[in-house]
Amino acid sequence: DVQRLVNHSRTALAAIMTGVSRAVLDYCVPYAKERVAFGEAIARKQSIAFRLAEMHMEVECMRWMTWQAASYLEKNLDATRNAILALLAGENRADLSRIWLDQVTGTFKAEMGALVWLDGSSDSAEEALITDKLVRQSSGFSGVLRPEEMQAVFGTAATEGSAALVAIRSGEDHIGVLGVGSHDTQRYRPEDGTLFLDYLAEVIGQLPACH
Repeated sequence: DVQRLVNHSRTALAAIMTGVSRAVLDYCVPYAKERVAFGEAIARKQSIAFRLAEMHMEVECMRWMTWQAASYLEKNLDATRNAILALLAGENRADLSRIWLDQVTGTFKAEMGALVWLDGSSDSAEEALITDKLVRQSSGFSGVLRPEEMQAVFGTAATEGSAALVAIRSGEDHIGVLGVGSHDTQRYRPEDGTLFLDYLAEVIGQLPACH
């Protein structure tokens, strides 16, 4: 994905330039306080003080804009938007499950996906039981799954893998589980989190088709 590579590169460059700008500011402020002209430090002259204040504001703006860009990249907003638009076309839970599987492999380029309903709407009771158990360990799950768990959740051959799973909620109730998975045990790790899945699960929980 060339555009995604360009977006990451631009954000990284913005972070570098923010750091350079901050280093310049950290050099200028002490210098202005120490440099004496006409009997006083030049930092006490309004023309210099205003320039330093403007530098500080611009550096902080750069920092926040870089953080926002990085946040957008982390949430994978382009793919997330496309997935939400597709899910809006679903008329029932079966449609949502089918659309999600298409989006996982198409839009998100993931190896496998699952959308499991926890009230008997899914075909496999074992799938719902194991998926619900994994998610209830915390607000979400990201890490290695045993062969039997991979088979139950994703319907794959019984081999070890990894997955990211989050609960779909309606009010305080868990009504389903959204997930992506891989046969690579290092693809989804605990430190990766489940940020973009959390957002998608929140949206799905509000769709009329899931109630």
